[in-house]
Amino acid sequence: MLASSLLSYVAIAWLKVVPMQTIDSKKQFIKIFGLSSVFCFSVVLGNVSLQYLPAEPSFHLFGFLMCVSATAARASKSVLQAILLSSE
Repeated sequence: MLASSLLSYVAIAWLKVVPMQTIDSKKQFIKIFGLSSVFCFSVVLGNVSLQYLPAEPSFHLFGFLMCVSATAARASKSVLQAILLSSE
């Protein structure tokens, strides 16, 4: 994620691939913060669920619930992203 942020900054600031945009209002900052929080939450839940994947086939309820929760968080992120991108 750090590499993605740095390379994105290089592409925007130095290579001028797209124009630089600033955060103009507190409302816009809250929307961006909410989207990034949901994304981070989905990544954490996905990583937690990976701890419960053994080498042999078996079922662990907590790992399953974390996997389902991570999938739901990713779906929520996609819906939230679509809503935020469609409004100005």
